[in-house]
Amino acid sequence: MKGRGFNEGSLLLSALPYTVAACANLAGGMTSDALVRRLGVKWGRRSLGIIGLGSACLFTIAVMFTRDQVMTIVLLTLVYAGITFQQSGVFAVCLVTCLAERVDETIDARPVEADTVEVDAGNVTPPLDNEDRFGAVSLD
Repeated sequence: MKGRGFNEGSLLLSALPYTVAACANLAGGMTSDALVRRLGVKWGRRSLGIIGLGSACLFTIAVMFTRDQVMTIVLLTLVYAGITFQQSGVFAVCLVTCLAERVDETIDARPVEADTVEVDAGNVTPPLDNEDRFGAVSLD
């Protein structure tokens, strides 16, 4: 606050970044859906990150060269908007990855039983050799 010469009265615009970021997040979700339909899952999600984080990078560089207080707030708002723009795609990938590990769509979409996978300090231990992902013992 003191580094850029702001006082408490001029910080009334402090809600602006959060408002713009919420809109950017929603726009990112819609853009992600459109890009996935047009480019496929792999490049649709990648393009969203390139657009969002690339623009955040450019706005961050612009902040370093501005001295105007209002322009600083606007540019930092756009940095935050660029970061939140790509979050919808990131969380979509996390959900798809998480669900793909827990659901076998080729059999009957039953969730993985808790005792078929052991988690030890972040390391996932697969089931025993004679068990499949659902804990069913193979007779082979």
